[in-house]
Amino acid sequence: MGIDNIIFDEENYVIENYLDKFKSDKSQKILLLELMMLVHVDDTYNNQEQELMNIISNRFNFKPRLLKFASSIGKAASALREQALLIVNET
Repeated sequence: MGIDNIIFDEENYVIENYLDKFKSDKSQKILLLELMMLVHVDDTYNNQEQELMNIISNRFNFKPRLLKFASSIGKAASALREQALLIVNET
């Protein structure tokens, strides 16, 4: 995602502790959509991002089809962002 210089304590990080805070089906789906927009914003969906999304999907019992739909929305949002930047930066 193009994020650099972040200190991350991987040994003490347990993603399930954070995912457990998303209790409702609606909040879980919102998280999925928001994260998909983030992973696609740089037009790449690398292995680490894919692994993270799979962990989240499995934890929330999302079907693969839902993950695919969310990914499509993330790609579309990325494309719209790119188009908007072209308009803003048009000289």
